[in-house]
Amino acid sequence: MYRLEPASSTHESRYRLIFECSLDGIVVFDDDGRYLLANQAACTLLGYGLAELRTIKITDIPTVAPRSTAERFAAYRQCGRAMGRVQVFRPDGSEGIIEYTALKVAPNEHIGILRDVSTREKVLSSLRRLAAVVACSSDSFVGLSTDGLITDWNGGAERMYGYTRDEVLGKPMTLLMLPERTDEALDIFRRVLQGDDIRNRETVLIRKDGTLIDVAVTTSATKDADGKVTGISTIAHDVSDRKHLERHVLEIADHERQRIGQDLHDDLGQELTGIGRMVSTLAASLAQRGNPEAQLASNIQARIKTAAEHVRNISSGLIPVSIDAGGLPAALQSLADNVTEQGACACTFACTTPNVLQDNVTANELFRIAQEAVNNAVKHARANHIRIELTASANLIVLRISDNGLGMRLPDAHGRGLGLRIMRYRAELVAAQLKFEDAPQGGLLITCTVRAAPPA
Repeated sequence: MYRLEPASSTHESRYRLIFECSLDGIVVFDDDGRYLLANQAACTLLGYGLAELRTIKITDIPTVAPRSTAERFAAYRQCGRAMGRVQVFRPDGSEGIIEYTALKVAPNEHIGILRDVSTREKVLSSLRRLAAVVACSSDSFVGLSTDGLITDWNGGAERMYGYTRDEVLGKPMTLLMLPERTDEALDIFRRVLQGDDIRNRETVLIRKDGTLIDVAVTTSATKDADGKVTGISTIAHDVSDRKHLERHVLEIADHERQRIGQDLHDDLGQELTGIGRMVSTLAASLAQRGNPEAQLASNIQARIKTAAEHVRNISSGLIPVSIDAGGLPAALQSLADNVTEQGACACTFACTTPNVLQDNVTANELFRIAQEAVNNAVKHARANHIRIELTASANLIVLRISDNGLGMRLPDAHGRGLGLRIMRYRAELVAAQLKFEDAPQGGLLITCTVRAAPPA
């Protein structure tokens, strides 16, 4: 420790203690800038011992701009008061950024207070770089208060959603959300405030002009130095191009499935039908002649008929049927009946409001989701009962498919996982919300919720 001479009074003792224990550097210098006294914090900041400091002047300490330091000291001598910042070079080669306050307190006696702001400057520099990245990023950066009000809005958000910063500050984040997805978003906010980070959640948001945009959103809490949550930050990336590509791939897959189904129906199906007729004729001829091989021919004919029915069932499932909005309930009923007739599983359908849709595209995608869910339940989940339900409430349409199979603990994750992804893609095509959960009776419950278009 660098100590003063013994004090002559209680007050001087207290001042000495403050001087020696201060985290800020304190120096005393004369009119020429020569150091007379310094506490330990000042010696550490400047990189010199007290004895060394007493041999040099303020202007002798290397800085980024030594001439500027000399000029500043000359200006200080004119008024006896100064505040500023300087970057110094210490004898050991290290650097530091020091904020200083200087004041003349008596003839030929001045006091200076020094504070190391190097760490703060590094943090501020990092924050400035981060702010520059956020400002020019094509991604949307939106800051929220803990009650969901928009507190920050970068240029990427302006370009992505069409609102200016002034238009949205203080507005609720639900401004960008589809009504049917508001509860889901609020639940995510609650989870984030409790400590969860939600990464790359794909959703659909609404632009200022009313158009929809596909985004992948990462949501996390912002905290103060004590770890207290002070708000929510969201980063959204536009995935519209990827979604467009996924839709294109799905269209290609549908086209190929239709082609294969049509080939099965037109080629293999017709070939089996022709062979069946030939074998039927052969069986009749053998029976007329009393040939014992007639029974074998009849058995072959029955097998060919069964195979032809299988081909017909497979091809009918592969060939897409165009469904208009009003025909969705009938198509779902037909799907349930066909599954039941095939004998592998009992399938039922219930619809409380027959005319629930005005949009043919949405009707087709909902049917394909139900078809995929039923196929997964039969082929992969080993279910023996499936229920399809179509309901409507307010402006929402809800499609539910439940089964009593293996549910989310399904061992064949790859096979069924592909089916689940296809269902998600189809749901996103019509801005629907798709949810997978364990069914109450065991098995899987799939719920697809979509906003109904208003009548034309």
